Order: sequence, then C-alpha cells, then structure tokens
Amino acid sequence: MIFSALGYGITTLLLLWGLAGGDASLMWARLPLVSVITFVVALFFTKLIPLQMIPKVSLDLKDKKNWTLGLGIGFGVAIPAAVLAVLLKKNIIFSSLNESALFLQAPSIVSIILISFVLSSGLEIIYRGILAPQWGASSVAFLQAITIGFGTQKFLPFAGIFLMDWFSGFLTQKFNLSLNLVSRALWMSIVFLALYLS
Repeated sequence: MIFSALGYGITTLLLLWGLAGGDASLMWARLPLVSVITFVVALFFTKLIPLQMIPKVSLDLKDKKNWTLGLGIGFGVAIPAAVLAVLLKKNIIFSSLNESALFLQAPSIVSIILISFVLSSGLEIIYRGILAPQWGASSVAFLQAITIGFGTQKFLPFAGIFLMDWFSGFLTQKFNLSLNLVSRALWMSIVFLALYLS
C-alpha cells in the first residue's frame, strides 16, 4: 500500500509540474521529460508490486485478442472523440470550450507519439494497474481528472480525462490492462493527430 501511495504522489507531482498551470507552450516543452520519467516510474513500481500479484490485472501484449479488441475499441472511441475535438477547435460547437481544444493541440508528431504511447502507457500502468485494484476504478479516475484539471486550469481536460479514465477502468476490469493500453494509445494518437492536422 505504501508503494501505491508513493507512486501516486510522484505521478501527481510530475503531472502538475508538466501541465504548467495551463501554459500550453510550457506544457508541450515539458512533455518529453514528463513522459519519460512517468514511464520509468511506472516500470519501477511494477518491479516493486508485480502486476500479476494484483487481482484482475494482467499485462500480456502477445495475446491477439488484446490487439484485436483493443484496436476495435480504440477506433470506436477515437472517431467520435476526434470529430468532437476538431469541432471544438474550429469553434463550431461550444465556443466557450475552444481555448481548451486549442490548448490540447500538439506542436509536433513527436509530441503526439510521446503523449499517446509513452505517457499514456505509464499513467495506465500506475493508475489502472497499480492504484485501481486497491482504491477503486472510479476513485482513481476522479483523482487523475482532478490532477489534470488543476494542472491545466481548464474544464475540458478535467471532464475528458474523467470520462476517458472511467472507461479505461471499465476496460481493465472487464478485460485486462494490455487491451486498455492498446485502445488508449490508438485513440489518443488519432485525437491528437486530428487536432494537429486540422
């Protein structure tokens, strides 16, 4: 339990520092370091608390079912989310949320890769793999959303992260962590790519 709390504390401090209080240019500049450190922290804590020892959590990227379902769910979530993000960015709907969508626009393909694959995998391992089995999936989703909300000072990332993380918790409980990693990396990369290209 102490390792879980320590992992949560380190990750929270990293995210708050990395999100830069809503300064988009500073956030995207800090993202590479935050992504790598978060992933290393996740790997470190999986050595202290092996995921196989936590009930209902397994990490097996060799299973074809994880890839097939993960990709299907990823595309299923990505397409409506990408359309919504682009509509928000273009000020077509909910013009008051336009600033939040612009804030989420990555400056480069490298940034999209880092946030979609490295940072999200590290956060999934920590939040869904280590914390959720002990603290509850909904509680962990809310804690991560609060951290993102305070870090960005924007409502859209708070609401989006809460819904996304609640769904991620559901996927991890229903299937496993591997499927969740695949689907989340895919849909995050599609959403950020849609914002980047629009």
